[in-house]
Amino acid sequence: MQTSEQNSKESHSNVMKISTIEQFDSMLTLNDKVIVDFYAEWCKPCKKLSPIFNEYASNTDFHDIVFCSVDIDQNPDIAEQCEVLNLPTVLFYKTLENTDELVGFNQTSLAQLDTKIKKLLYEK
Repeated sequence: MQTSEQNSKESHSNVMKISTIEQFDSMLTLNDKVIVDFYAEWCKPCKKLSPIFNEYASNTDFHDIVFCSVDIDQNPDIAEQCEVLNLPTVLFYKTLENTDELVGFNQTSLAQLDTKIKKLLYEK
């Protein structure tokens, strides 16, 4: 059961929490540009990426992109379908096609994430 603090954080986040494979497939079908963060609660690099990912999702410059997250422990079927083997993994989708990815998270990942998000945003 979630605390009111957790609910409050999630309600203010612009990151859609994906909880079923049907929801995941629907998100990709209904949206042209989607970025998905695959994470686990026990993953320290994932915890470092999360607030940065949320910041991008909240940035109005990126309103044309749908930002989603998938907890692989809660949704192993989605991780398997997407062939996610390492964490964190961020997948970039344009019109249902996986166009790019970012695996792992360190200082150089910040610049790569920014570049990949902007590339997706401006791709026609």
